[in-house]
Amino acid sequence: MITFWVVSAMLMAGALLFVVPPLLGGRIRIEGSADHQVANLTVLRDQLRELEAEHQAGEIDDAQFEKARGELERRVLEESAAADSAVAGRPPIGLVATIVLLLPALAIPLYLYLGSPEALNPSAVSARANTGEGHALTPEQVEAMVEKLAARLRENPDDAEGWVMLARTYNALGRYQEAAEAFRTLTRLLPADAQLLADYADTLAMARGRQLSGEPESIIARALELDARNVKALALAGTAAFERGDYAAAIDFWQRIESQVAPDSPTARSVAGSIAEARNRLGASGGTTSASAAAGSPVAVSGRVSADGAITAQLQPDDTVFVFARAVDGPRMPLAIVRKQVRDLPFEFTLDDSMAMMPAARLSAFRKVQVGARVSRSGSATPQPGDIDIFSEAFDPHAATAVELVLGGRATMSAGAPPAAAESATPAAAAGLSGQVSLAAGIGERVAPTDTVFIFARAASGPRMPLAILRKQVRDLPLAFTLDDSMAMTPAMRLSAFPEVVVGARVSRSGNAAPQPGDFEILSDPVRSNSSGLDLIIGREIR
Repeated sequence: MITFWVVSAMLMAGALLFVVPPLLGGRIRIEGSADHQVANLTVLRDQLRELEAEHQAGEIDDAQFEKARGELERRVLEESAAADSAVAGRPPIGLVATIVLLLPALAIPLYLYLGSPEALNPSAVSARANTGEGHALTPEQVEAMVEKLAARLRENPDDAEGWVMLARTYNALGRYQEAAEAFRTLTRLLPADAQLLADYADTLAMARGRQLSGEPESIIARALELDARNVKALALAGTAAFERGDYAAAIDFWQRIESQVAPDSPTARSVAGSIAEARNRLGASGGTTSASAAAGSPVAVSGRVSADGAITAQLQPDDTVFVFARAVDGPRMPLAIVRKQVRDLPFEFTLDDSMAMMPAARLSAFRKVQVGARVSRSGSATPQPGDIDIFSEAFDPHAATAVELVLGGRATMSAGAPPAAAESATPAAAAGLSGQVSLAAGIGERVAPTDTVFIFARAASGPRMPLAILRKQVRDLPLAFTLDDSMAMTPAMRLSAFPEVVVGARVSRSGNAAPQPGDFEILSDPVRSNSSGLDLIIGREIR
Protein backbone atom coordinates (compact mmCIF):
# COMPACT_ATOMS: atom_id res chain seq x y z
CA MET A 1 0.00 0.00 0.00
CA ILE A 2 2.90 2.38 0.82
CA THR A 3 4.30 1.81 -2.67
CA PHE A 4 0.95 2.80 -4.17
CA TRP A 5 0.84 6.13 -2.31
CA VAL A 6 4.47 6.90 -3.20
CA VAL A 7 3.74 6.28 -6.88
CA SER A 8 0.57 8.39 -6.64
CA ALA A 9 2.54 11.29 -5.12
CA MET A 10 5.07 11.09 -7.93
CA LEU A 11 2.29 11.15 -10.53
CA MET A 12 0.73 14.24 -8.93
CA ALA A 13 4.13 15.96 -8.84
CA GLY A 14 4.53 15.16 -12.53
CA ALA A 15 1.12 16.67 -13.27
CA LEU A 16 2.07 19.89 -11.43
CA LEU A 17 5.29 20.09 -13.46
CA PHE A 18 3.14 20.28 -16.58
CA VAL A 19 0.94 23.07 -15.19
CA VAL A 20 3.03 25.38 -12.96
CA PRO A 21 6.16 26.15 -15.05
CA PRO A 22 4.19 27.45 -18.04
CA LEU A 23 2.38 29.90 -15.77
CA LEU A 24 5.59 31.21 -14.23
CA GLY A 25 7.36 31.24 -17.56
CA GLY A 26 4.50 33.18 -19.07
CA ARG A 27 5.02 35.89 -16.47
CA ILE A 28 8.70 36.23 -17.34
CA ARG A 29 7.89 36.42 -21.01
CA ILE A 30 5.25 39.11 -20.38
CA GLU A 31 7.68 41.25 -18.37
CA GLY A 32 10.30 40.99 -21.08
CA SER A 33 7.73 41.98 -23.68
CA ALA A 34 6.79 45.08 -21.67
CA ASP A 35 10.40 46.30 -21.52
CA HIS A 36 10.66 45.88 -25.29
CA GLN A 37 7.50 47.97 -25.83
CA VAL A 38 8.86 50.81 -23.64
CA ALA A 39 12.00 50.89 -25.78
CA ASN A 40 9.83 51.11 -28.91
CA LEU A 41 7.99 54.17 -27.49
CA THR A 42 11.30 55.95 -26.85
CA VAL A 43 12.39 55.34 -30.46
CA LEU A 44 9.07 56.67 -31.82
CA ARG A 45 9.36 59.88 -29.79
CA ASP A 46 12.89 60.47 -31.13
CA GLN A 47 11.57 59.98 -34.68
CA LEU A 48 8.83 62.58 -34.04
CA ARG A 49 11.41 65.15 -32.89
CA GLU A 50 13.51 64.50 -36.02
CA LEU A 51 10.42 64.94 -38.19
CA GLU A 52 9.62 68.35 -36.60
CA ALA A 53 13.24 69.49 -37.16
CA GLU A 54 13.09 68.55 -40.86
CA HIS A 55 9.79 70.46 -41.27
CA GLN A 56 11.22 73.59 -39.66
CA ALA A 57 14.27 73.34 -41.89
CA GLY A 58 12.02 73.24 -44.96
CA GLU A 59 13.14 69.80 -46.04
CA ILE A 60 9.50 68.58 -46.19
CA ASP A 61 6.33 70.51 -46.92
CA ASP A 62 3.26 70.79 -44.69
CA ALA A 63 1.32 67.94 -46.30
CA GLN A 64 4.22 65.48 -45.93
CA PHE A 65 4.79 66.57 -42.34
CA GLU A 66 1.14 66.09 -41.33
CA LYS A 67 0.96 62.66 -42.92
CA ALA A 68 4.21 61.39 -41.32
CA ARG A 69 3.29 62.83 -37.89
CA GLY A 70 -0.12 61.14 -38.01
CA GLU A 71 1.53 57.79 -38.74
CA LEU A 72 4.00 58.17 -35.83
CA GLU A 73 1.22 59.20 -33.42
CA ARG A 74 -0.83 56.12 -34.39
CA ARG A 75 2.14 53.82 -33.70
CA VAL A 76 2.77 55.51 -30.33
CA LEU A 77 -0.85 54.85 -29.30
CA GLU A 78 -0.58 51.18 -30.30
CA GLU A 79 2.63 50.59 -28.35
CA SER A 80 1.20 52.35 -25.28
CA ALA A 81 -1.91 50.12 -25.32
CA ALA A 82 0.22 46.94 -25.66
CA ALA A 83 2.41 47.97 -22.74
CA ASP A 84 -0.63 48.55 -20.54
CA SER A 85 -2.03 45.13 -21.54
CA ALA A 86 1.27 43.38 -20.75
CA VAL A 87 1.38 44.86 -17.29
CA ALA A 88 -2.28 43.98 -16.63
CA GLY A 89 -1.85 40.29 -17.84
CA ARG A 90 0.72 39.21 -15.26
CA PRO A 91 -0.62 36.09 -13.40
CA PRO A 92 -0.77 36.43 -9.63
CA ILE A 93 1.38 34.10 -7.50
CA GLY A 94 -1.75 33.18 -5.55
CA LEU A 95 -3.22 31.31 -8.53
CA VAL A 96 -0.15 29.08 -8.80
CA ALA A 97 -0.22 28.34 -5.07
CA THR A 98 -3.93 27.48 -5.23
CA ILE A 99 -3.37 24.94 -8.02
CA VAL A 100 -0.48 23.28 -6.17
CA LEU A 101 -2.60 22.87 -3.04
CA LEU A 102 -5.94 21.92 -4.64
CA LEU A 103 -4.69 19.15 -6.96
CA PRO A 104 -3.72 16.64 -4.26
CA ALA A 105 -6.46 17.90 -1.94
CA LEU A 106 -9.12 16.98 -4.53
CA ALA A 107 -7.48 13.89 -6.09
CA ILE A 108 -7.09 11.86 -2.88
CA PRO A 109 -10.73 12.19 -1.65
CA LEU A 110 -12.01 11.45 -5.18
CA TYR A 111 -9.99 8.21 -5.34
CA LEU A 112 -11.19 7.13 -1.90
CA TYR A 113 -14.79 7.72 -3.02
CA LEU A 114 -14.72 6.42 -6.61
CA GLY A 115 -11.82 3.92 -6.55
CA SER A 116 -11.24 0.55 -4.85
CA PRO A 117 -8.75 1.14 -2.03
CA GLU A 118 -9.55 -2.28 -0.57
CA ALA A 119 -7.90 -3.84 -3.64
CA LEU A 120 -4.56 -2.63 -2.22
CA ASN A 121 -4.93 -5.08 0.65
CA PRO A 122 -4.09 -8.66 -0.56
CA SER A 123 -5.62 -10.30 2.50
CA ALA A 124 -8.91 -8.52 1.90
CA VAL A 125 -8.93 -9.58 -1.76
CA SER A 126 -8.22 -13.20 -0.79
CA ALA A 127 -10.95 -13.18 1.83
CA ARG A 128 -13.40 -11.77 -0.69
CA ALA A 129 -12.54 -14.50 -3.20
CA ASN A 130 -12.99 -17.19 -0.55
CA THR A 131 -16.43 -15.94 0.36
CA GLY A 132 -17.52 -16.19 -3.30
CA GLU A 133 -17.89 -12.44 -3.83
CA GLY A 134 -16.66 -10.68 -6.96
CA HIS A 135 -17.49 -11.02 -10.62
CA ALA A 136 -18.07 -14.80 -10.93
CA LEU A 137 -21.18 -15.62 -12.95
CA THR A 138 -23.90 -17.57 -11.25
CA PRO A 139 -25.38 -20.68 -12.96
CA GLU A 140 -28.56 -18.70 -13.58
CA GLN A 141 -26.60 -15.96 -15.35
CA VAL A 142 -24.79 -18.53 -17.51
CA GLU A 143 -28.08 -20.19 -18.48
CA ALA A 144 -29.56 -16.80 -19.37
CA MET A 145 -26.55 -15.98 -21.59
CA VAL A 146 -26.80 -19.37 -23.35
CA GLU A 147 -30.50 -18.94 -24.01
CA LYS A 148 -29.88 -15.44 -25.32
CA LEU A 149 -27.24 -16.80 -27.74
CA ALA A 150 -29.58 -19.59 -28.86
CA ALA A 151 -32.35 -17.06 -29.52
CA ARG A 152 -29.97 -14.90 -31.57
CA LEU A 153 -28.95 -17.91 -33.66
CA ARG A 154 -32.59 -18.75 -34.37
CA GLU A 155 -32.85 -15.31 -35.94
CA ASN A 156 -29.45 -15.57 -37.68
CA PRO A 157 -28.92 -19.30 -38.43
CA ASP A 158 -25.92 -18.72 -40.73
CA ASP A 159 -23.67 -17.37 -37.96
CA ALA A 160 -21.04 -20.15 -37.86
CA GLU A 161 -19.02 -18.54 -35.05
CA GLY A 162 -22.13 -18.30 -32.91
CA TRP A 163 -22.93 -21.99 -33.45
CA VAL A 164 -19.36 -22.94 -32.48
CA MET A 165 -19.73 -21.01 -29.21
CA LEU A 166 -23.17 -22.47 -28.51
CA ALA A 167 -22.13 -26.08 -29.25
CA ARG A 168 -19.06 -25.90 -27.04
CA THR A 169 -20.96 -24.15 -24.26
CA TYR A 170 -23.63 -26.85 -24.27
CA ASN A 171 -20.83 -29.42 -24.19
CA ALA A 172 -19.19 -27.75 -21.18
CA LEU A 173 -22.54 -27.70 -19.38
CA GLY A 174 -23.04 -31.42 -20.04
CA ARG A 175 -26.06 -30.79 -22.28
CA TYR A 176 -24.78 -33.24 -24.91
CA GLN A 177 -27.97 -33.73 -26.90
CA GLU A 178 -28.36 -29.98 -27.45
CA ALA A 179 -24.63 -29.71 -28.20
CA ALA A 180 -24.95 -32.47 -30.82
CA GLU A 181 -27.83 -30.62 -32.50
CA ALA A 182 -25.73 -27.43 -32.57
CA PHE A 183 -22.81 -29.36 -34.10
CA ARG A 184 -25.18 -30.89 -36.67
CA THR A 185 -26.20 -27.41 -37.80
CA LEU A 186 -22.58 -26.26 -37.75
CA THR A 187 -21.37 -29.13 -39.96
CA ARG A 188 -23.94 -28.11 -42.56
CA LEU A 189 -22.45 -24.61 -42.55
CA LEU A 190 -18.82 -25.84 -42.49
CA PRO A 191 -18.91 -29.32 -44.07
CA ALA A 192 -15.16 -29.45 -44.79
CA ASP A 193 -13.89 -28.86 -41.22
CA ALA A 194 -12.43 -32.15 -39.97
CA GLN A 195 -11.98 -30.89 -36.39
CA LEU A 196 -15.64 -29.87 -36.11
CA LEU A 197 -16.70 -33.28 -37.41
CA ALA A 198 -14.50 -34.99 -34.81
CA ASP A 199 -16.00 -32.79 -32.06
CA TYR A 200 -19.49 -33.59 -33.38
CA ALA A 201 -18.83 -37.35 -33.31
CA ASP A 202 -17.46 -37.15 -29.76
CA THR A 203 -20.45 -35.13 -28.54
CA LEU A 204 -22.98 -37.40 -30.28
CA ALA A 205 -21.34 -40.43 -28.67
CA MET A 206 -21.64 -38.76 -25.24
CA ALA A 207 -25.32 -38.06 -25.91
CA ARG A 208 -25.79 -41.78 -26.74
CA GLY A 209 -24.23 -43.10 -23.58
CA ARG A 210 -20.60 -42.99 -24.78
CA GLN A 211 -21.36 -45.27 -27.74
CA LEU A 212 -19.28 -44.57 -30.89
CA SER A 213 -20.90 -47.25 -33.06
CA GLY A 214 -23.34 -46.19 -35.76
CA GLU A 215 -23.65 -42.52 -36.75
CA PRO A 216 -20.71 -41.26 -34.62
CA GLU A 217 -18.38 -43.70 -36.38
CA SER A 218 -19.63 -42.57 -39.80
CA ILE A 219 -18.93 -38.96 -38.84
CA ILE A 220 -15.41 -39.94 -37.73
CA ALA A 221 -14.84 -41.54 -41.14
CA ARG A 222 -15.91 -38.27 -42.84
CA ALA A 223 -13.44 -36.33 -40.67
CA LEU A 224 -10.60 -38.69 -41.65
CA GLU A 225 -11.52 -38.37 -45.32
CA LEU A 226 -10.93 -34.61 -44.96
CA ASP A 227 -7.84 -34.88 -42.74
CA ALA A 228 -6.28 -38.32 -42.31
CA ARG A 229 -3.94 -36.88 -39.62
CA ASN A 230 -6.56 -35.31 -37.36
CA VAL A 231 -5.53 -36.48 -33.89
CA LYS A 232 -8.98 -36.43 -32.30
CA ALA A 233 -10.57 -38.29 -35.21
CA LEU A 234 -7.80 -40.90 -35.12
CA ALA A 235 -8.21 -41.33 -31.36
CA LEU A 236 -11.98 -41.77 -31.71
CA ALA A 237 -11.60 -44.16 -34.66
CA GLY A 238 -9.17 -46.25 -32.62
CA THR A 239 -11.55 -46.31 -29.65
CA ALA A 240 -14.45 -47.36 -31.90
CA ALA A 241 -12.36 -50.18 -33.39
CA PHE A 242 -11.28 -51.27 -29.90
CA GLU A 243 -14.88 -51.33 -28.67
CA ARG A 244 -15.98 -53.64 -31.50
CA GLY A 245 -12.98 -55.93 -30.89
CA ASP A 246 -10.99 -54.92 -34.00
CA TYR A 247 -7.74 -54.47 -32.07
CA ALA A 248 -5.54 -54.47 -35.20
CA ALA A 249 -7.42 -51.49 -36.63
CA ALA A 250 -7.27 -49.71 -33.25
CA ILE A 251 -3.49 -50.15 -33.17
CA ASP A 252 -3.17 -48.76 -36.72
CA PHE A 253 -5.21 -45.66 -35.86
CA TRP A 254 -3.36 -44.98 -32.61
CA GLN A 255 0.08 -45.53 -34.17
CA ARG A 256 -0.70 -42.69 -36.57
CA ILE A 257 -1.15 -40.42 -33.56
CA GLU A 258 2.24 -41.51 -32.14
CA SER A 259 3.99 -40.28 -35.30
CA GLN A 260 2.60 -36.76 -34.80
CA VAL A 261 3.09 -36.01 -31.10
CA ALA A 262 6.20 -35.50 -28.95
CA PRO A 263 7.38 -38.83 -27.47
CA ASP A 264 7.33 -37.48 -23.89
CA SER A 265 3.96 -35.72 -24.15
CA PRO A 266 0.92 -36.81 -22.10
CA THR A 267 -0.85 -37.71 -25.36
CA ALA A 268 2.02 -39.99 -26.42
CA ARG A 269 2.02 -41.75 -23.04
CA SER A 270 -1.76 -42.25 -23.13
CA VAL A 271 -1.68 -43.59 -26.70
CA ALA A 272 1.22 -45.93 -25.87
CA GLY A 273 -0.80 -47.40 -23.02
CA SER A 274 -3.81 -47.90 -25.29
CA ILE A 275 -1.69 -49.59 -27.96
CA ALA A 276 -0.14 -51.90 -25.38
CA GLU A 277 -3.60 -52.93 -24.16
CA ALA A 278 -4.82 -53.52 -27.73
CA ARG A 279 -1.75 -55.65 -28.49
CA ASN A 280 -2.31 -57.72 -25.37
CA ARG A 281 -5.89 -58.43 -26.38
CA LEU A 282 -4.89 -59.07 -29.99
CA GLY A 283 -2.26 -61.57 -28.87
CA ALA A 284 -4.70 -63.28 -26.54
CA SER A 285 -7.13 -63.74 -29.44
CA GLY A 286 -4.38 -65.11 -31.71
CA GLY A 287 -4.83 -62.27 -34.22
CA THR A 288 -2.41 -60.03 -36.08
CA THR A 289 -2.49 -56.49 -37.41
CA SER A 290 -4.58 -55.75 -40.47
CA ALA A 291 -1.49 -54.52 -42.29
CA SER A 292 0.27 -57.84 -41.72
CA ALA A 293 -2.76 -59.78 -42.83
CA ALA A 294 -3.05 -57.67 -45.94
CA ALA A 295 0.58 -58.24 -46.82
CA GLY A 296 0.18 -62.00 -46.48
CA SER A 297 -3.11 -62.37 -48.34
CA PRO A 298 -3.85 -59.56 -50.81
CA VAL A 299 -7.53 -59.03 -51.65
CA ALA A 300 -9.02 -57.63 -54.85
CA VAL A 301 -12.55 -57.26 -56.21
CA SER A 302 -13.12 -56.98 -59.96
CA GLY A 303 -16.13 -56.18 -62.08
CA ARG A 304 -17.74 -54.07 -64.74
CA VAL A 305 -19.82 -50.88 -64.70
CA SER A 306 -22.29 -49.84 -67.40
CA ALA A 307 -25.37 -47.63 -67.74
CA ASP A 308 -28.89 -48.71 -68.64
CA GLY A 309 -30.13 -47.22 -71.89
CA ALA A 310 -33.09 -45.65 -70.10
CA ILE A 311 -30.86 -43.17 -68.23
CA THR A 312 -28.25 -42.46 -70.92
CA ALA A 313 -30.00 -39.23 -71.94
CA GLN A 314 -29.73 -37.94 -68.34
CA LEU A 315 -25.94 -38.27 -68.25
CA GLN A 316 -23.25 -35.91 -69.47
CA PRO A 317 -19.89 -37.20 -70.77
CA ASP A 318 -17.99 -35.19 -68.13
CA ASP A 319 -20.07 -36.44 -65.18
CA THR A 320 -17.92 -38.28 -62.63
CA VAL A 321 -18.37 -42.01 -61.98
CA PHE A 322 -17.19 -43.35 -58.60
CA VAL A 323 -16.76 -47.09 -58.10
CA PHE A 324 -16.05 -48.06 -54.51
CA ALA A 325 -16.16 -50.76 -51.85
CA ARG A 326 -17.23 -50.18 -48.26
CA ALA A 327 -17.66 -52.30 -45.16
CA VAL A 328 -21.17 -53.50 -44.29
CA ASP A 329 -20.42 -53.45 -40.55
CA GLY A 330 -17.95 -50.63 -39.95
CA PRO A 331 -17.07 -47.14 -41.09
CA ARG A 332 -18.85 -45.77 -44.18
CA MET A 333 -15.58 -44.44 -45.56
CA PRO A 334 -14.63 -46.27 -48.81
CA LEU A 335 -12.10 -49.09 -48.43
CA ALA A 336 -11.05 -48.63 -52.07
CA ILE A 337 -12.24 -46.28 -54.80
CA VAL A 338 -11.84 -45.70 -58.54
CA ARG A 339 -12.79 -42.46 -60.31
CA LYS A 340 -13.84 -42.38 -63.97
CA GLN A 341 -16.16 -40.40 -66.25
CA VAL A 342 -19.40 -41.21 -68.01
CA ARG A 343 -17.57 -41.13 -71.34
CA ASP A 344 -15.58 -44.18 -70.13
CA LEU A 345 -18.71 -46.34 -69.72
CA PRO A 346 -18.82 -49.28 -69.91
CA PHE A 347 -15.52 -50.11 -68.19
CA GLU A 348 -13.88 -52.75 -66.06
CA PHE A 349 -12.58 -52.04 -62.58
CA THR A 350 -10.44 -53.63 -59.91
CA LEU A 351 -10.51 -52.59 -56.24
CA ASP A 352 -7.72 -53.77 -53.94
CA ASP A 353 -5.76 -52.95 -50.80
CA SER A 354 -3.38 -50.62 -52.64
CA MET A 355 -6.26 -48.14 -52.96
CA ALA A 356 -6.94 -48.00 -49.20
CA MET A 357 -7.35 -44.48 -47.85
CA MET A 358 -6.00 -45.61 -44.46
CA PRO A 359 -3.91 -48.65 -43.42
CA ALA A 360 -6.62 -49.81 -41.01
CA ALA A 361 -9.43 -49.55 -43.58
CA ARG A 362 -8.53 -52.10 -46.27
CA LEU A 363 -10.62 -54.61 -48.15
CA SER A 364 -8.67 -57.46 -46.56
CA ALA A 365 -9.63 -56.27 -43.05
CA PHE A 366 -13.36 -56.96 -43.53
CA ARG A 367 -15.40 -60.10 -44.21
CA LYS A 368 -18.52 -58.39 -45.56
CA VAL A 369 -18.42 -55.53 -48.05
CA GLN A 370 -20.61 -53.86 -50.65
CA VAL A 371 -19.47 -52.56 -54.02
CA GLY A 372 -21.23 -49.52 -55.43
CA ALA A 373 -21.11 -47.13 -58.37
CA ARG A 374 -22.42 -43.58 -58.47
CA VAL A 375 -22.70 -40.92 -61.16
CA SER A 376 -22.00 -37.51 -59.61
CA ARG A 377 -22.82 -34.34 -61.54
CA SER A 378 -20.95 -32.21 -58.98
CA GLY A 379 -17.83 -34.38 -58.85
CA SER A 380 -18.17 -34.62 -55.05
CA ALA A 381 -17.42 -37.96 -53.37
CA THR A 382 -20.30 -37.25 -50.95
CA PRO A 383 -23.73 -38.24 -52.34
CA GLN A 384 -25.80 -35.30 -53.59
CA PRO A 385 -29.46 -35.01 -54.66
CA GLY A 386 -29.76 -35.96 -58.33
CA ASP A 387 -26.90 -38.48 -58.29
CA ILE A 388 -27.56 -41.98 -59.69
CA ASP A 389 -26.16 -44.99 -57.83
CA ILE A 390 -26.25 -48.77 -57.64
CA PHE A 391 -25.06 -51.17 -54.90
CA SER A 392 -24.27 -54.86 -54.85
CA GLU A 393 -25.36 -57.26 -52.18
CA ALA A 394 -22.99 -57.90 -49.27
CA PHE A 395 -20.26 -60.47 -49.97
CA ASP A 396 -16.89 -61.70 -48.72
CA PRO A 397 -14.07 -59.93 -50.64
CA HIS A 398 -11.69 -62.83 -49.86
CA ALA A 399 -13.73 -65.05 -52.18
CA ALA A 400 -13.21 -64.69 -55.94
CA THR A 401 -16.22 -62.61 -56.97
CA ALA A 402 -17.06 -60.64 -60.11
CA VAL A 403 -19.52 -57.77 -59.76
CA GLU A 404 -21.66 -56.43 -62.60
CA LEU A 405 -23.11 -52.95 -61.84
CA VAL A 406 -25.67 -51.42 -64.19
CA LEU A 407 -26.46 -47.79 -63.33
CA GLY A 408 -30.20 -47.31 -63.60
CA GLY A 409 -30.59 -51.10 -63.58
CA ARG A 410 -29.44 -53.78 -61.16
CA ALA A 411 -26.33 -55.38 -59.71
CA THR A 412 -25.35 -59.01 -60.17
CA MET A 413 -22.49 -61.12 -58.83
CA SER A 414 -20.81 -64.28 -60.03
CA ALA A 415 -17.87 -66.42 -58.97
CA GLY A 416 -14.57 -66.06 -60.83
CA ALA A 417 -13.46 -63.45 -63.33
CA PRO A 418 -15.71 -60.71 -64.74
CA PRO A 419 -17.57 -61.33 -68.02
CA ALA A 420 -15.31 -61.64 -71.05
CA ALA A 421 -17.33 -59.04 -72.95
CA ALA A 422 -15.96 -56.43 -70.63
CA GLU A 423 -12.51 -56.73 -72.14
CA SER A 424 -13.60 -55.25 -75.44
CA ALA A 425 -15.07 -52.25 -73.63
CA THR A 426 -11.74 -51.23 -72.16
CA PRO A 427 -10.18 -48.28 -74.02
CA ALA A 428 -7.37 -49.56 -76.20
CA ALA A 429 -5.09 -46.59 -75.68
CA ALA A 430 -5.36 -46.29 -71.89
CA ALA A 431 -2.09 -45.08 -70.34
CA GLY A 432 -0.39 -47.20 -67.69
CA LEU A 433 2.93 -47.35 -65.85
CA SER A 434 4.43 -50.45 -64.29
CA GLY A 435 7.63 -51.39 -62.56
CA GLN A 436 9.20 -52.35 -59.25
CA VAL A 437 10.03 -50.42 -56.04
CA SER A 438 12.73 -51.40 -53.54
CA LEU A 439 14.98 -49.87 -50.87
CA ALA A 440 18.62 -48.97 -51.39
CA ALA A 441 21.23 -50.73 -49.23
CA GLY A 442 21.28 -49.37 -45.67
CA ILE A 443 17.89 -47.62 -45.88
CA GLY A 444 15.99 -50.60 -44.47
CA GLU A 445 17.76 -50.14 -41.14
CA ARG A 446 16.57 -46.53 -40.90
CA VAL A 447 12.86 -47.09 -41.53
CA ALA A 448 10.13 -49.06 -39.75
CA PRO A 449 8.06 -51.86 -41.30
CA THR A 450 4.87 -49.84 -40.77
CA ASP A 451 6.19 -46.64 -42.43
CA THR A 452 4.06 -45.61 -45.41
CA VAL A 453 5.31 -45.98 -48.99
CA PHE A 454 3.76 -43.71 -51.64
CA ILE A 455 4.22 -44.64 -55.31
CA PHE A 456 3.04 -41.92 -57.67
CA ALA A 457 3.24 -40.34 -61.11
CA ARG A 458 3.04 -36.63 -61.87
CA ALA A 459 3.28 -34.54 -65.02
CA ALA A 460 6.83 -33.78 -66.17
CA SER A 461 5.66 -30.29 -67.13
CA GLY A 462 2.56 -29.11 -65.33
CA PRO A 463 0.91 -29.18 -61.93
CA ARG A 464 2.60 -31.07 -59.08
CA MET A 465 -0.54 -32.94 -58.05
CA PRO A 466 -0.19 -36.72 -58.55
CA LEU A 467 -1.90 -38.17 -61.63
CA ALA A 468 -2.04 -41.59 -59.97
CA ILE A 469 -0.93 -42.84 -56.56
CA LEU A 470 -0.56 -46.08 -54.59
CA ARG A 471 -0.14 -46.41 -50.84
CA LYS A 472 1.79 -49.35 -49.36
CA GLN A 473 4.04 -50.04 -46.36
CA VAL A 474 7.76 -50.70 -46.02
CA ARG A 475 7.03 -54.33 -45.08
CA ASP A 476 5.56 -54.79 -48.61
CA LEU A 477 8.90 -53.95 -50.30
CA PRO A 478 10.15 -54.95 -52.79
CA LEU A 479 6.92 -54.85 -54.78
CA ALA A 480 5.65 -54.60 -58.33
CA PHE A 481 3.30 -51.70 -59.07
CA THR A 482 0.93 -50.47 -61.75
CA LEU A 483 -0.36 -46.89 -62.10
CA ASP A 484 -3.21 -46.09 -64.51
CA ASP A 485 -6.09 -43.69 -65.19
CA SER A 486 -8.39 -45.42 -62.70
CA MET A 487 -6.28 -43.90 -59.92
CA ALA A 488 -6.74 -40.30 -61.10
CA MET A 489 -7.62 -37.84 -58.33
CA THR A 490 -9.61 -35.59 -60.72
CA PRO A 491 -11.01 -36.27 -64.22
CA ALA A 492 -8.74 -33.68 -65.84
CA MET A 493 -5.58 -35.03 -64.18
CA ARG A 494 -5.03 -38.46 -65.75
CA LEU A 495 -1.92 -40.21 -66.95
CA SER A 496 -3.33 -40.38 -70.48
CA ALA A 497 -3.63 -36.57 -70.57
CA PHE A 498 0.16 -36.08 -70.37
CA PRO A 499 2.74 -37.48 -72.80
CA GLU A 500 5.60 -37.44 -70.30
CA VAL A 501 5.54 -38.02 -66.54
CA VAL A 502 7.88 -38.37 -63.58
CA VAL A 503 7.42 -41.52 -61.49
CA GLY A 504 8.43 -41.49 -57.83
CA ALA A 505 8.35 -43.47 -54.62
CA ARG A 506 8.68 -42.10 -51.08
CA VAL A 507 8.89 -43.61 -47.60
CA SER A 508 6.96 -41.39 -45.16
CA ARG A 509 7.35 -41.86 -41.40
CA SER A 510 4.39 -39.55 -40.70
CA GLY A 511 2.03 -41.03 -43.29
CA ASN A 512 1.62 -37.53 -44.79
CA ALA A 513 1.32 -37.42 -48.59
CA ALA A 514 3.31 -34.15 -48.61
CA PRO A 515 7.13 -34.64 -48.43
CA GLN A 516 8.59 -34.10 -44.93
CA PRO A 517 12.22 -33.80 -43.71
CA GLY A 518 13.51 -37.27 -42.91
CA ASP A 519 11.50 -39.02 -45.66
CA PHE A 520 13.34 -41.10 -48.28
CA GLU A 521 12.46 -40.92 -51.97
CA ILE A 522 13.40 -41.59 -55.57
CA LEU A 523 12.23 -39.68 -58.66
CA SER A 524 12.67 -40.96 -62.20
CA ASP A 525 13.68 -38.95 -65.22
CA PRO A 526 10.73 -37.99 -67.46
CA VAL A 527 9.27 -41.10 -69.13
CA ARG A 528 6.37 -41.87 -71.46
CA SER A 529 3.04 -42.27 -69.64
CA ASN A 530 2.74 -45.88 -70.90
CA SER A 531 6.23 -47.02 -69.85
CA SER A 532 6.86 -50.39 -68.23
CA GLY A 533 9.80 -52.10 -66.52
CA LEU A 534 10.59 -49.08 -64.31
CA ASP A 535 12.99 -49.80 -61.43
CA LEU A 536 12.66 -47.37 -58.51
CA ILE A 537 15.25 -47.72 -55.71
CA ILE A 538 14.47 -45.46 -52.75
CA GLY A 539 17.65 -43.99 -51.30
CA ARG A 540 17.71 -40.16 -51.14
CA GLU A 541 16.86 -38.54 -47.80
CA ILE A 542 14.77 -35.34 -47.85
CA ARG A 543 16.44 -32.60 -45.80
